[in-house]
Amino acid sequence: DEMERYVDALLKEISAVSGRLRELGIAVESVYFGGGTPTALSEGALFRLLEGFCKAFDLSGTEEFCVEAGRPDTITAEKLAILRAHGAHAGSQEEFEASRDLGALQLRH
Repeated sequence: DEMERYVDALLKEISAVSGRLRELGIAVESVYFGGGTPTALSEGALFRLLEGFCKAFDLSGTEEFCVEAGRPDTITAEKLAILRAHGAHAGSQEEFEASRDLGALQLRH
């Protein structure tokens, strides 16, 4: 299935990037899954993607973990539960950018 091949490709890229960041000693501070409404994925594909992502990265120091949910017709109770189970919340790109801007302003004081 095309969606499964897409998630496989994402997980392969996630694995490569997480390995490189570990080599460089770079910690993940914020995560934003977006650019096409990831909640358009099926529940199973979304679970597999987030499960793989959370296993690939140390998210213990992450301040923000947001998954874009720009289209209300792609959100289900099951998908929200999957997001919560992985420490993420549903939001919009605008919300994420605003929270980052606010955080940057607070750090300047």
